Amino acid sequence: MNKTIALIAGDYWHAPGPWHSVLAAITQSLGFALATYADANPLSRVLAKPAPALLILVREGKKPENYQDKDFWLSEADEASLAAYVHGGGRLAALHCGVCTYRRGGPVRTMMRGHFVNHPEESDHLVRPVAAAGLDLGFAAFAVHDEFYEVDTDPTRTTVFAEIVSAQHGRQIAGWGHGYGAGRVIAFTPGHNRSILDDPAYRDVVRDIIACLTMD
Repeated sequence: MNKTIALIAGDYWHAPGPWHSVLAAITQSLGFALATYADANPLSRVLAKPAPALLILVREGKKPENYQDKDFWLSEADEASLAAYVHGGGRLAALHCGVCTYRRGGPVRTMMRGHFVNHPEESDHLVRPVAAAGLDLGFAAFAVHDEFYEVDTDPTRTTVFAEIVSAQHGRQIAGWGHGYGAGRVIAFTPGHNRSILDDPAYRDVVRDIIACLTMD
């Protein structure tokens, strides 16, 4: 297995630096090197042979200038390439904004089987595990102050392993994963504020996601 993990990070709302800092430490602890890409469209370089052991996506689909239908950082062909990478045996971790604003009915949403819909104001809430056959990361519930992502994940088409629960906003799926062709996808939606990135409980979940996806 290639011992490099690729990170595509950074958009208008989410600076790449904090994610690189957190994920470099985690990947190093697992014996991998992290290659971070924060430029406009690095996908062809990221997926060039040899492909990375894992691609971590922390970038929403729309460019920041405006949110018209044409303003995606990935072309339709690029979305198809990303889906083909996973279908052919690649591994994808979509963290926080990595599940946001990709094309309706497009290859990325089809592959992920869950997508951002909205988030109300930030709130205090719990991130807690959901018993899941085949995808039990074994973490304990922990409290955060973070964006409360609402998603359209269909639990009949994926395996849900985490949820967020708020007295203010109710309950939402927060983590899910499944096979896609010969590859695998795991999505985990918390992670907007720096305070949660610095939380050891959060880092442990992310570490377990990466470990799960890089097991042979």
